[in-house]
Amino acid sequence: QTGQAIVGSPGYVGRRPPRTPADLGRYRLLDFGYRPRGSTWPLRVGRKIVEVPVRGALRASDGEALRHLALAGAGLARLSRYQVTADIRAGRLVAVLERCNPRDTVPVHAVYLGRPGRLPSRVRAVLDFLADELGRDPGLGHGQAASQA
Repeated sequence: QTGQAIVGSPGYVGRRPPRTPADLGRYRLLDFGYRPRGSTWPLRVGRKIVEVPVRGALRASDGEALRHLALAGAGLARLSRYQVTADIRAGRLVAVLERCNPRDTVPVHAVYLGRPGRLPSRVRAVLDFLADELGRDPGLGHGQAASQA
C-alpha cells in the first residue's frame, strides 16, 4: 500500500498554494485515468471526505508521465507517495493540501511470471527490498515482503 499526495513544482505553486479544496479551481489539475469525463480526488473537509472533480487540461494513464508534468510546472497532480517522496525531499515538488489529505492508500503490486511455486532468490530479494522501502517511511505506506506473500 502507498499513500497519495497532491504535488506541484515550487515554481507553479508559487507563494499562494491552495489552502482549501475550493482553491483547486484556480490551478491546472493533472488527471490520471481513462475516464472521458475525468476523475475525482478525495479530500477531507472537516469530518467528511468529499470527492473534488478533476477538470484538468491534461490527462495521462501513466503516473510517471504525470510526475514529469508536475516537475515541469504544468499543474498539480495527485500521485503515489513512493513516486514523489524523493522529489519533495529534494525541493523539486511541494505537497499541498496535506491537512485535507484523507490518508487513503492504493495497492502496489509486483507480479512475476514464472514457474508456479518457484520464486527465484533474486526476484524475492527485489520484492523484499520494495516492501522494505514502502514500509520504512510512514508516508509511503506499508509493504508486505515476498517471503510473507
